[in-house]
Parts: sequence; C-alpha cells; structure tokens
Amino acid sequence: MGRVSDSGADNIVEMNLVCADGVSIPVEVSTSRAKIGGRILIQGILRDLRERQACDEHLKLLATVTEQTDDAVVITNTQGQISYVNPAFERISGYRLAEVFGKNPNLLKSGRHDDAFYKIMWDTLKDGEVWHGNLINRTKNGSFYEEDAIITPVKDHTGKIKNYVAVKRDKTRQIALEKQVRESRKMLAISTLAGGIAHDFNNILTAIMGYAELAQYQCEKNTPLARNLGEIVRGADRAGRLIEHIRTFSRQTEKNVAALSLSMVVQQAFKRIRANLPDSINLVEKIDTGLMVRADPTQLHQVIMNLCDNACQAMKHGHGTLTVTVGSVSIGIREGVRIGNLSAGNYVCISIQDTGVGLSAEHLRRVFEPYFTTHEQCEGTGLGLSVVHGIVNDHRGAITVKSEIGKGSCFTVYLPEIPGDENNVVAQNQELMKGSGLVMVVDDEQQIVEYELQILKQAGYEVRGVSKSSEALKIIQNGIDHYDLIVTDMAMPGFTGLQLFREVRKKHPAIPVLLCTGYSEYVSKESSKKMGINGYLVKPFTAEQFAYEVKRVIEGSEEEELAHLFFR
Repeated sequence: MGRVSDSGADNIVEMNLVCADGVSIPVEVSTSRAKIGGRILIQGILRDLRERQACDEHLKLLATVTEQTDDAVVITNTQGQISYVNPAFERISGYRLAEVFGKNPNLLKSGRHDDAFYKIMWDTLKDGEVWHGNLINRTKNGSFYEEDAIITPVKDHTGKIKNYVAVKRDKTRQIALEKQVRESRKMLAISTLAGGIAHDFNNILTAIMGYAELAQYQCEKNTPLARNLGEIVRGADRAGRLIEHIRTFSRQTEKNVAALSLSMVVQQAFKRIRANLPDSINLVEKIDTGLMVRADPTQLHQVIMNLCDNACQAMKHGHGTLTVTVGSVSIGIREGVRIGNLSAGNYVCISIQDTGVGLSAEHLRRVFEPYFTTHEQCEGTGLGLSVVHGIVNDHRGAITVKSEIGKGSCFTVYLPEIPGDENNVVAQNQELMKGSGLVMVVDDEQQIVEYELQILKQAGYEVRGVSKSSEALKIIQNGIDHYDLIVTDMAMPGFTGLQLFREVRKKHPAIPVLLCTGYSEYVSKESSKKMGINGYLVKPFTAEQFAYEVKRVIEGSEEEELAHLFFR
C-alpha cells in the first residue's frame, strides 16, 4: 500500500491470501490512490481468482489434448479460411500450418467427391448442425488418404456461427486391413468349398483319366482315336490341377518344392496376363527355355503375376511395353553380396520391365515395405511386392529394382539354377512298370476299383477289389490269403482308409499300405510318412504313376532309388 501511495500510480498484483481456517485463496489485488478533502485515500479491491485459474487450466488441458492427439484438428472461420491445424494434420496431410493458414480446406480435395457431396455438407453446417461423414483427401505429395470427419459449428453467446472445428481420423490403414480380412474370409470360403468338392471331383477325374489311358493301351498308336484319347487325358489332368490351384491359392500351405522348368511357369502366367492386358500395352517375351529351378510352382506363379500386375498399374495411361526376360547369369562373391547376400554360382534371372511412370529415390527405398504403395487406393493394398520379396527370399534368391522417373521400372528376380536333368523322370515314362504279388484294392467308388484293378492286371499283379472298408478288414483278418499290398481310398463310409490302415497294422504289421485320396484335411504326404503309411497318392493320378507307386511300396524302395533303377 505504501508503494502505491508513494508512486501515485495504480497497481495490480496477484497473491495468495491465507484464511483463518488455513485455506489459501488466489486473489488479484487492485490498488489505486485518491485525494478527497485534502486527505489521500488508498482503495484496494480483491478478486477471487479460483474460477479463472480453473478455466485457464482447463484450456491448457484442451490445448495439450489437441496438440498430442492422433486425430487431425482444423479450425476455420465462417468463410472457410483455416486459422489453426494441429501437428496430426501436418503429419497426415504433409502441409505445415504456415502453408495452409488463411487458405480454404478445398486444397485437400481429391476429386473423389462430386459437387453435390460438398453442397450437402456445407448446407448442414450453415444450418448450425454437426456434419459426420467420410472424406477421401489428397496429401501434399499427391497420395490419397481416407478419414472419418466430424465438423462442428462453434457459436457465440448470441447463437451466431463464428467458427467451424473439424476433427478427422485417418482410416487409410484400417480400411486396408479390413479389406485384407474380407479377402481372407473370401479365400476361406473358397477353400471350404474346394475341400468339400475335391474328393468327389478327383474321383470322377481319376475314372475319366484312367479309363482313357487304358483305352490308349488297347488301341494302335498314332491314330485319330489315340490322339483323341490323349486329349481326354490331358484335359482331365488340367481339371485336376485346377482344383489343386484353387485349394492352394485360398489357404496357407507349406512349400511344395520341386524341380521345374521356369519357362513353363512363365508361359502359364502369360495366359492370364494376356487375358487382362489392354491392347495398347505391348507384351514382349525374351525367354530362354530349358532353365530349371527348384521352387514351389504356385508361389513362383504368384511372383510373376504380382510383378506383371504391378508393371501394368505403373503404365497408368494404358499404353506402353511390358518386357519379360528369362535368362541365366553367373554371379561372383562380390556381386552376390551387392545383389542380396547371394552365394556365388549360377542363377536364373526373371526381369520384368515396364515403360511406366517410374519410382522416385524415396519410393525405391520403401518399395518392398508392407502396405506401402504408390498407386491409388482402389488399385492395390501395398502388399504385392512385400509378398514377392518374402517368397523370393524363402527360395534362397534375391530381388532388385531399378527405376527412373518418366521412363519406367525393372524388377529382377534371381533364383538358384539347377541342372536341367533334375526333372520328374517318372512322368516321362510311357510304359507301365511291371511287378508281381497279391494286391487288394479298397475304394467305395466301383469305377475306381475297376480302373485300378485293370492297371494292376496289366502290370502283372494278382488282384482283388472291395468296395467296402468293413468287408476288406474281415477278409484281411481271416488270413486266408497273404496280401503283398493294400491299396485304400481315404474317405469312405463306415470307417476311413486311415482307420483301415490302423486295424491292419494291429493284426498284420508287415503288410504295406498305399493310401489314395482325392482330398483330406487330416493326412498329407508328409504326415502319412510319420504315421508309418508306406505310400501316398493324390487323385487324379495316371496309370504310370499308380503302377510306379505300387511297385515302389511293395519293394520297400525309396522314391529316388526306384526311379534311378527303373527309369534310365
């Protein structure tokens, strides 16, 4: 008070007053001096600051939430001019506050919404109502993103709208994940359907293929009838592969690695590529035949399809050239390390080159990351190249990419080359493998029983066919005949081929069993070996394959050993 009196000026200070009960109260003290009747008076006014401080703390809390939230916050005036954006907006859109201050949010427009969409939104806001909806916007670098937006009008004490506050949540990744879930469910449904029909379908194909082959043996070679029968066999084989492709593509499977001709896999992929390729895109093939790799054919097919689809999408204007080159190269130690930690040796190269828009240096560094994509949202999920990278690495190979803006990109896959003679020698043989012994055939499809009996008779075996597994078990348990082999189907009424195998093992552990199946969720080639089953065949199979497997199981030979002895 004394300082106020001496200075002659008003003074405002904040302090804490301690009440008689010990409670501290923040107050603002305003003092002033006045001269009345020759006397100087000091006037002091105290204001309780508790409510104001509480409001200030609440505002600081709201500001902190706005600054730290992952949701984008945008504040505009009634003319739509931006006055504030939070850090989340800057991160999502790529625009800094200084770049958008005073500008209209329509700079984010993607072109995915028509004028009617925005008119409805603004009519709602001008009526003082909250608007809630999905927006597809464009970032500073041109990519699209989707967000769930709530825009709220802010009114003053008179009810007049002063500002609009938009709170927007980026849903781009969530939508991509939801799409994956839908695709996974679709694939699961396809897998369930395929599994349900595979057994019966393959039984039918086995009969078609088998009887056509038997007719081939009984007619003269190089006649129209023999050629027609050959077409039936090839058609049935393609149908069998079709159902297997559906099952394989629609579920997670272990690698089915085999020696295969890379040119054949590429040519099969080209059939689908050509069907979907616009006439304005030219497809150029430079393929060396005879190159062999050890790989899963389904996964390798997926690699080629993904890379070609990616190349076609890069040619956004619908015209250009897609060049696919298959060749071999010898890689030294240093070059192998540079390419991708490859060992020195010979490799088969698959190069897929486009004349599209190309990739920037920044995009090249991220091109194999999951969910990263340079395409528009409706054109892909960003998973294709990451899947390709995983498959190639899993096959002890590597993939590289070179690109130039405006000229296109070139992806090159390196896979270890194997000698050309590592092929399926069994499939090359055209004569039935001969053998001897007593064989029982068990299958609930009489057509299959008759087909297998005819093959075995021509191959030199004594045979007996049974269409009921229960009847087969009684015959075996009676022990009148000593069987050298039991050939049984897997899925049969009564009890399955697996159950028959277990019963046979209890009474006659020395009798080998060959299990044939059109489809089974419970037994695979690998698991059947662990169970002690001597042989395993998947329908449909050829007469040569069946005779070969019967011979192999009866003689107790390993597959590679028997192939070496009989197929030179």
